[in-house]
Amino acid sequence: MEPLATERQFFSTLLEAKLESLDQVLVDDFLRIDVSGSEISKPALLGAVGSGQLKFEAIEVVESRVRLYSGSAVSTDARKCGVVSAKHSAPLTADTRMSASSNRAAGGWSP
Repeated sequence: MEPLATERQFFSTLLEAKLESLDQVLVDDFLRIDVSGSEISKPALLGAVGSGQLKFEAIEVVESRVRLYSGSAVSTDARKCGVVSAKHSAPLTADTRMSASSNRAAGGWSP
């Protein structure tokens, strides 16, 4: 699977809260760092999505780019997200930009 297709699969599994699929899509050392500097690891993300503490209601990618290197890729995108979080009483919406790196793995790309 190409890097952008892997990223779309990641977003789809977040929207549908499919834990088994999300577990398969993410590498074990997955780490997401948001614009505030907060980090979330794969186990923490799976736990938050599985418990309903974090629910993605919408993810719309409005722009995507990928740069391929030997055995790795860097993708950047701009997106609009709708998120419900246990930390906040009301749904959050945000326009965000993200950069992600992927490595070629057996059978495809890993986010």
